[in-house]
Amino acid sequence: MKENKIKTWKIKDKIESIAVTCKVLFIALIKGNFIQKSQIQRFFPHFIFLFIIAFAWLFISYTVESKLISIEKTKVEIKNLQIECSQKKIILESLHKQTDIIEKLKAKNSKIGYPTHPHYVIKD
Repeated sequence: MKENKIKTWKIKDKIESIAVTCKVLFIALIKGNFIQKSQIQRFFPHFIFLFIIAFAWLFISYTVESKLISIEKTKVEIKNLQIECSQKKIILESLHKQTDIIEKLKAKNSKIGYPTHPHYVIKD
C-alpha cells in the first residue's frame, strides 16, 4: 500500500508562491497583457455592472444633494417673505380706520371718498 503523505503547510512556501504570482502579474501589467495573465476576463461583466452601480450612486447622490440645497434656499426665501408679509400686515392694520384712510387720501388730493350713489345690482 501507498502511504498517504500529509502535506504540511509552510509559510515560506506560501510567501514564495505569492511573491512569484505578484511578480508575474506585475510583468504582465508592464507588458500590457495583465487581463490575460490574471484571468479576470470572465469577471468583466461584473466589473461593468459595478461601474454602472457606482455611477448611478454618484448621480443619485448629486441630484439629492442639489435638491436639498434648493430646498434650503427656498426655506430661506420663504422666511424672508413671511417677515415681509408680517411687516405689511402691521402697516395695513395700522390703517384699519376709515377716517384715517380718508384723511390720508384728502392729504394727497384724491377724489376717492364715501360712496354718494346707491349700489346698482346687475342681473343676468
